[in-house]
Amino acid sequence: MAFKAHFFKTLAPWAGRLPPSWMGKLGRERLLMPFYHAVAPAPLPHIKHLYRSKTVEVFEREVDECLKYYRPIRVEEVYELRRLNKEPDSPAILFTFDDGLREVYDWIAPILLERGLTAIFFVNSAFVDNRGLFFRYQASLLVERLLQGQDAAQWKRVGEWARAHKLDTTDLARSPLQVGYHHRHALGELAELLSLDFEDFLSQYQPYLTQAQLHGLVQQGFHLGAHSVDHPLYAQLSAEEQWQQTRDSLQYVNDYFKPSLRLFSFPFTDHGVSPALLSRLLDGPQAPADLVFGCAGLQAGYAPRHLQRIPMEVGNFSAREVLHAEYLYSFAKRLATFGFPKKYGHG
Repeated sequence: MAFKAHFFKTLAPWAGRLPPSWMGKLGRERLLMPFYHAVAPAPLPHIKHLYRSKTVEVFEREVDECLKYYRPIRVEEVYELRRLNKEPDSPAILFTFDDGLREVYDWIAPILLERGLTAIFFVNSAFVDNRGLFFRYQASLLVERLLQGQDAAQWKRVGEWARAHKLDTTDLARSPLQVGYHHRHALGELAELLSLDFEDFLSQYQPYLTQAQLHGLVQQGFHLGAHSVDHPLYAQLSAEEQWQQTRDSLQYVNDYFKPSLRLFSFPFTDHGVSPALLSRLLDGPQAPADLVFGCAGLQAGYAPRHLQRIPMEVGNFSAREVLHAEYLYSFAKRLATFGFPKKYGHG
């Protein structure tokens, strides 16, 4: 992943200057599935210290740019193509969005509807109706509070907290970002120390979509999918925990929203997910999913109905720069492996 990040940093600005028509000649992939989290007029406090969200104006511009070169495709067509292990007959695009954030309803859906587009919105079952807050969003809120400044006594207590949890204290204000899923209780301890109430944030700001809003999106023609229960990193879970997170979130979406297709996207990444779990999800008469999604860019998944998406919130790069860099990276990987694709990889 470090190599890919360096590749993007070096080549993405240059790649964005290349004609889009060249990309179809470089890449074998005709199905592009960009994914975003939120789109908003201003930075969001629970996200701003994790990645850079697109502004409304930038997102509209990126969607319009993509539609010049890729035809919109519906998820039903994607399913039929992948069931037959086929690619679209022309370059096609399907937009997807993770985490089920309120901005989907406020900004994203209206922009897509205005252009006659559909999309997939993936939700975490524990967070719908603002019943809980993703631990990484908690960390961003804590960084925001710390960057506002604390007195010397408070900084001392924050330092003691960080050392107690074996965190690097070089940049104490950003130390909450080091906390992982299995130690997320530590974020609650720091929140109490800083008088930051996550429940109050959920109540006042309401960062997540409600069931009523999700039903409204379905009625407007959008698709819903599952994104785990509470957004862990699967590589750090046991095989049984991976299965429970996946099964329970799919069951929630399927029971409450009755989707025509059962869709699941792995939180963070599908790196560390075993082929056995993917087979359990997709194969056999009792398999709970029709399509599953990772986020490793333009490359093949483990099986035809395991698809990879393209992260779009990458540094300050434009959509064109990201997509063209993905094509170049995919082409470079094929050259490096003499044209023999890996069956299962993550970029």
